[in-house]
Amino acid sequence: MIARRRVYTSPGEFEHLSACVRRGDAGDPALIAEWEQAFAEYVGVPHAAAVNSGRRGLVLTLSHLGLGTGDELIVPAYTFRELLPPIQALGIRPVPADIDSRSLCSTPEAIEARITPRTKAILALHTFGVPFDVDGILSVGRRHSLPVIEDCAHSLGATVNQRQTGSFGDVAFFSFEAIKPVNTFGGGIVVSRDEELIRAIRRDAVAASFNLELLGSKVRSARLERFLFDRHLAGPLLYILATPALKRLGSWLYHRTQPSVPPKSGYTPLQAEIGLRKLENLDERICERAKTSKMLSSLLHSEINVHDVPEGCRSSQYCFVAELPVPAARIRKRMLLKGVDAGVEEELTDNCAAILGDNDCHTLNSVYPRLISLPLFDGITEKQIHRVADVLNNAL
Repeated sequence: MIARRRVYTSPGEFEHLSACVRRGDAGDPALIAEWEQAFAEYVGVPHAAAVNSGRRGLVLTLSHLGLGTGDELIVPAYTFRELLPPIQALGIRPVPADIDSRSLCSTPEAIEARITPRTKAILALHTFGVPFDVDGILSVGRRHSLPVIEDCAHSLGATVNQRQTGSFGDVAFFSFEAIKPVNTFGGGIVVSRDEELIRAIRRDAVAASFNLELLGSKVRSARLERFLFDRHLAGPLLYILATPALKRLGSWLYHRTQPSVPPKSGYTPLQAEIGLRKLENLDERICERAKTSKMLSSLLHSEINVHDVPEGCRSSQYCFVAELPVPAARIRKRMLLKGVDAGVEEELTDNCAAILGDNDCHTLNSVYPRLISLPLFDGITEKQIHRVADVLNNAL
């Protein structure tokens, strides 16, 4: 079975993390400050604060910006549904903005059309690591005196005219979950030129306690996933996920292996240590994945539209997403039977417009059932790339 994704780890990383968790050794606290500084320098902003998750970073940012009950926040129509509850818990109404069919990012026109007197900020996602229209969306924000928050959960290492995503908006947040460009088995970071905002977030983070058991759970989950694929045992679970009648059970099984993050747990020095190591070779890994993407694109049937990277931009190569000429769910199931994993619908990310009961995001509603995520990970072989393309082309 060719996996759709594979957690990137340095040699001996699983063993090192597991041993530290067993000993209760969270690491040297000075590593967190070192990680924040290195990360800020990489992105090209002066300040950064590590947090226990990207979502926590967003919540703290919204609170600092003064958003609350009765306010509206423009959000991407196509994004992770788990962002919505913490926004709504603050009394804020998330308002979805439609996407461009090629980049899958919200457009400046769609964002501007959703602005009302109650709008207090714009949240824009660099979807699957492809930068959104930075100039256009920032222009909308300036025109309406609205801060722009960059969601960089997918886009660490992506650039616009050689400038890193996360350095354009008023504030940005990143995620370090297991399948992210740099993974530290959970956690996130907020970056900004607003020193007071970063100080406020850091005060919250300092008050939190290290949760090594949570880190241990995430490490065990990643090791189990790798074990199942390496031993060719992942097929039955993937088949459950691909079967509509059994999908709820599959989703429940998956979430059972993904522990929730308590609000008062902190980002650990141990995570900062592995983050520093993985940041060093990020650009090299992105270049290799870009070569893989280019090869895979060249092998696909002409009717398959590949996720578009605008001119002057570099994608983080977070994942390889394409639009099929037919609904993707049944194609995914055919591919699975041939030994190739792929993701569709909410396995990529969610139609948050539909979740919010908004029927005006017509582009997203049109492309959503036809999007598919194909295998792309560090170390994928040329033979596997050809196999993925052959299986998909034949399935169509």
